[in-house]
Amino acid sequence: MEGGGTKREHLENIEKQTGKKQIPDFEIPLEGDHLWNWFWELSNRRPSGFGPSLIPYSEYESWLRVRKPLIHDWEIEILTKMDQAFMEGQQEQKKEKQPKQPKSK
Repeated sequence: MEGGGTKREHLENIEKQTGKKQIPDFEIPLEGDHLWNWFWELSNRRPSGFGPSLIPYSEYESWLRVRKPLIHDWEIEILTKMDQAFMEGQQEQKKEKQPKQPKSK
C-alpha cells in the first residue's frame, strides 16, 4: 500500500480511529488465497477519476504480461466477478454515507 503497511493494517487503523468495522468476518480458503492476492494487485491499478471504476481488460492484459502467472480462464472470470462485487460494495457504501433527504409532501 502507499505509505507503507498492508491493506489489513490500514483497515485496522481506520477501525481504531472511527470505531466502525472495516474488516469483514470471513476467511479466505487456502485454495483461493492466490486469487485474493491477485485481485488486490490488480485493484491497486484501477483507474480513478470521479471515483473508482471497474478494472479495464487492458490492466489485466498488462498485469499478465508483466507477472506471467500460471492462470486459467476460470480464474480470470473469478477475478472479474470479484471486481464487480467490489464495485457493487463501493456503491452501497457511497449510498450509506449520503445524507438522508427529507421526504417531500
